[in-house]
Amino acid sequence: GGPDLLPEDASFKSRAIGLVMTSPLARGGRFNPSTQHTMMEEERFVDHIPTCNLCLKREIFDEVGLFDESFVKGQDLELSYRIRKAGHKLFYSPSVKVVHYRKQTFRSFARQIYKWAKAKVAIIKKYGISGLVEHIYIWPLYALILFAILLFVSFLTGLIKQLLFLLFLLAVVYLISIHSESLRLSRKFRDYNLFFYFIPLFLIVHISYACGVIAAVTRRKVW
Repeated sequence: GGPDLLPEDASFKSRAIGLVMTSPLARGGRFNPSTQHTMMEEERFVDHIPTCNLCLKREIFDEVGLFDESFVKGQDLELSYRIRKAGHKLFYSPSVKVVHYRKQTFRSFARQIYKWAKAKVAIIKKYGISGLVEHIYIWPLYALILFAILLFVSFLTGLIKQLLFLLFLLAVVYLISIHSESLRLSRKFRDYNLFFYFIPLFLIVHISYACGVIAAVTRRKVW
């Protein structure tokens, strides 16, 4: 397989959604062990290739089985895991290109991220954490849990002002991070109008992902 590129006629919002996911802050780029949302220029073996640009021999399906239809989202990631577990490799080539449309609205994008997060937890529940932990973009969840713990402790200990100030500092650092990354991406893609879309999109990615992981972990059945 290879990269899934943005179409030339994509709307501005859809283009922003596609580009924000190339950022390491949204679990894109070289920090992502799959080829989802990456535009790598070199050929290499990867852990996952999305099915929008994946070619497999029929013998692979005969050996490892078809898609798991119990998954609402992430069927391709689950299949990639079974393929690698069977001893096969997934090869990425930048010359194998497809044009792939992204979501058109913030709401649909938030739902997509939420379901992706649930799917990754579902795979870990099915197979265990070995071999899949690298796909879990976990720090938004940690940040949300830390925020809740500090807020709770502040009320228990009476150190409300001190801990609220600490939470304020953490929030400032976070906002500076997403603003800086939004500016970097806007420069990279030579369109500063994207800056005002990237900021809310980073918030959507982090909050939706954290909520998806929490929902999947706290329920016996993910879907």
